[in-house]
Amino acid sequence: MTRISDLIIQKAFEILKRKNISHVKFVNFEEKNYKKVLNLWKEYRFFGPNYNSFISKNNEISDLFKFHLQSPINHGIMYYSKNSSDAVIFFKIDSYFFCLNLNSGDLPLKDRNFVAIYI
Repeated sequence: MTRISDLIIQKAFEILKRKNISHVKFVNFEEKNYKKVLNLWKEYRFFGPNYNSFISKNNEISDLFKFHLQSPINHGIMYYSKNSSDAVIFFKIDSYFFCLNLNSGDLPLKDRNFVAIYI
């Protein structure tokens, strides 16, 4: 596993500090165990969209993963599962992929599942 440099992590936090959310969408997908979401992402990234039938049948997830993989811009995709104590953000910074869990204490909405794209 490659260690992510401090510069890459700094760029990720700069994206969050700007609070430039380009897209927010409420989603039906609900998974409080973010490791399962991370594993879905890994399967999509390394094996393609048709490897896991759950992903191939769920356009919300498939479209987000496709954007995450193919977008040329640095970005973060936050996924929040309703009433969770934290959220997960999937980053793509300078062709590096990584994710961070963040406390959801400051989120204004807690009773809906949603994704938000930060650029």
